[in-house]
Amino acid sequence: MSTSLSQTLRRNDYLLLASFCLGLFCFALGFDRSFSTHETIHCVNVREMIADGDWIVPHFGGRPWLERPPLPFWITIPIVQLLGDVHAAYRLAPLLAAIPCVLLVGWMASVWFGRAIGLLTGLSLATIREFTHYGTAPECDIFLCCVITAALALFVALEFRHRPAASEGGFVGGRPWLLLAFFAVLGLTNLVKGLFFGTVLTLVPIAAYLLLGSRPWSLIRRYVWLPGWLMFAATASAWALAAYQFYPDITDLWKSDYAGRLNDNYMREPSWYYLAQLPWVLFPWTFAVLIGVASSWRRIVREGRTPERFLFAWAIGAVAVLSVPQGKHHHYLLHALAPWAAFAAIGTVRVWQWLRETPPTRLLWACFALLAVCGEVGFVLAARKSAVPGWMLPVTLAAWPVVLLCLAWIVKQHEPIRAAIGLFALLLIGHWIGHSLPTLVLDRYSEDRIFVSRVEELVPTDRSLFVMEDYGPLDPSWMVFYLRGRGRLLHNASFLRAESATAREVYVIGRREYGSRLDPYGAKEVVLESRRSRDSGHEGQRFCLYRVSLHEGLERVPGSIYISPMQATGRALGPELTPPTPPGPDAVSRNLERTPANGQPLTTLPRQTPAP
Repeated sequence: MSTSLSQTLRRNDYLLLASFCLGLFCFALGFDRSFSTHETIHCVNVREMIADGDWIVPHFGGRPWLERPPLPFWITIPIVQLLGDVHAAYRLAPLLAAIPCVLLVGWMASVWFGRAIGLLTGLSLATIREFTHYGTAPECDIFLCCVITAALALFVALEFRHRPAASEGGFVGGRPWLLLAFFAVLGLTNLVKGLFFGTVLTLVPIAAYLLLGSRPWSLIRRYVWLPGWLMFAATASAWALAAYQFYPDITDLWKSDYAGRLNDNYMREPSWYYLAQLPWVLFPWTFAVLIGVASSWRRIVREGRTPERFLFAWAIGAVAVLSVPQGKHHHYLLHALAPWAAFAAIGTVRVWQWLRETPPTRLLWACFALLAVCGEVGFVLAARKSAVPGWMLPVTLAAWPVVLLCLAWIVKQHEPIRAAIGLFALLLIGHWIGHSLPTLVLDRYSEDRIFVSRVEELVPTDRSLFVMEDYGPLDPSWMVFYLRGRGRLLHNASFLRAESATAREVYVIGRREYGSRLDPYGAKEVVLESRRSRDSGHEGQRFCLYRVSLHEGLERVPGSIYISPMQATGRALGPELTPPTPPGPDAVSRNLERTPANGQPLTTLPRQTPAP
């Protein structure tokens, strides 16, 4: 394969990649699919940051929500302010991070393998199942993927386009501006998902590439540069130090995050978890990836510091590092999809070359026939074991042979451009269908949306409406978001005693199995109950709207109580709103009254700096 620098992507190629991404992802902007609880927590953080103007510490229900640094929120806020508080605005922000990922990965592949592989790599990345999902998901993951990809693209530019000059040297000597930019972007990884996570995923493939080969010091010394590492330290630590000034106990949250995932059974999965997840994560390019790795194996193992070795270090290095902690999740692989996309492009070209040299035979058509039969049988068995509408099975059985006929047409094409257009048009339609199916076939959130609509009709506008955090720290974010500021978060039932809650009657949304927690504070009545929840139809997990008549003798206490980052995220119990003790002489309050998105003072859940 050509590695000629003249074969890198052209301006029209970038326009083609960006246009394809817009066609692929903009369907999600128009098709109104419900957000998940992982997505609504991001949206609520953005909404409260707009409302309170605090650009340093994200909040959820007035409490410090320090699980995630604020860079993704900073990017999302201008779009929400421009387009309004709508689904499309929240989905557009990750899309604007996904497109640069595709362009950068396409450029890197074109530097190594030429223009055709570069284009195919970008298109492959855009259509990998995991990438298509997070490309419009309002979470921090795609933003971190963009920052990591940008840092590694700068490394590729430094190593493959701008080799060290003779004048470079010394601990503080001159270096190209690209190297300073690399350290700055490396530091930005700490502003997206958390400390060290993105930095490690970026440095592992770089270290493997530089160290695994002859004369490693000749390559490493370029990066032993004081100004660069000072730039990294300043960028990486800026937000962490600022957050620490307001919440010194954020260190407890960091310890919980890292130690919990490492060896405290948090999100525990077996060591082989990622190897089992890869085939589905890389769908529909899994087979092409295997062909690409197999055809590149000699250059990976025997031929020194080749592009293929760097790609393999990036792909496998991430899997190896992520497999060490007990806490694992498939979306962590998002940050290492780029090298797999390059191998998918290489494998696709190899298969195409083989098909051109070896015309389709009866064996190939027999394989298509076998796929057709196996697919039909598999769909029938799957339909029997899942709750899908009756129309779903016959439509699927009719569509599967059509898909195989389209693939057969693609295989028969002698012109690569026509085959590529057919292939990616098929993938485009497949993504649109895949995005819409969870809503059209089995919408987990349909009953929740009906419940929210009925709540808005039943609760008088002059009554306080609270969403109780009883089922988990993320769970109430869905109700808070979809109530559009009408419902306020209740940290726990004891906060009904806050002196700001002077009304004798309030409304509370909570899970049925936890409704008894309201009993010490008033007489409750179930006004509305959902038929099922997004989790299951289990009676105890249904949502209930309670009308609570607070006890006449209920002692009211100030709601100005400090809620730690650990307590806000459910990692520690409390606080319970008990009669206050006089604060110490050094206790300093900050923003005792803040205003959430609904414009009502939030005196029950203030932000306060603890005594040193």
